[in-house]
Amino acid sequence: MSRPQDSDLYKTLESRDHAPEPLKKVLAREQADYDCLSCRVMGATAFTALGTYTYWSGHRELRTREVEIMRSGSKLTMAARRLGITGLSGMLIGLGLWRGFM
Repeated sequence: MSRPQDSDLYKTLESRDHAPEPLKKVLAREQADYDCLSCRVMGATAFTALGTYTYWSGHRELRTREVEIMRSGSKLTMAARRLGITGLSGMLIGLGLWRGFM
């Protein structure tokens, strides 16, 4: 036994029932509301700051422990370690720039 309000609701919903929107239209509407400015700024700042900190602290740590690293007899040279830290920090800064402008 349905109440009168329920039947009115069903009639309203039935009148709205029509073919679904095309996928391209739905995706375009979703893309327009996907990313806000504050999200971009926060993400870009976070990646750029992390890349900068990685570069600064990584090279500082290599300078302070250079003698210990050279004595360890590791196959990784100091140049390879510096390149790894620079590459990682460069990728993070690049992600920050991409996040900010794409």
